[in-house]
Amino acid sequence: MKEQDLNHIVEVLNLLSEAESNVADLYKTCKETFGDPSEFWTELIKDELSHERNVKKIKEIIVKKTGYFSAKRPIKREAVKTFLNYVNQQKNRVQNRELDELRLLYIARDIEQSIIENKFFEIVSSNDIEFITLTNNLIQDTKFHKEKIEKRIKLLEGR
Repeated sequence: MKEQDLNHIVEVLNLLSEAESNVADLYKTCKETFGDPSEFWTELIKDELSHERNVKKIKEIIVKKTGYFSAKRPIKREAVKTFLNYVNQQKNRVQNRELDELRLLYIARDIEQSIIENKFFEIVSSNDIEFITLTNNLIQDTKFHKEKIEKRIKLLEGR
């Protein structure tokens, strides 16, 4: 992998790690605002923080084993920064009580379905087992989050 590609990937992974942390902060704000009798928000927070750690591990693996990776599908820094801004805006809206829980759940579902959450692992390709395991775990967790949020939406909609 070219050094320029590696530098870009590291920068994007740092931003993606921050994105996972910001999503966890959004969910923490939801927990504080809406309550959490079923541990719904608590579980999502815990998982997002785990995602943050896994993105950091992925970055470490790529840096340490650069020769085993090749740049694949780039993600623009600006796209991740836009995502970060969006998440922070939603957090502020929850804090200001501009959103009820159901509306925020629709937004959370969109966040979990976003390209940032679903496609970031496609920025590199590798046969490295640790990388593959971490990315597969992130994919499964994100799928589980979407399902969990959908279930909560249906509950609040009364379906």
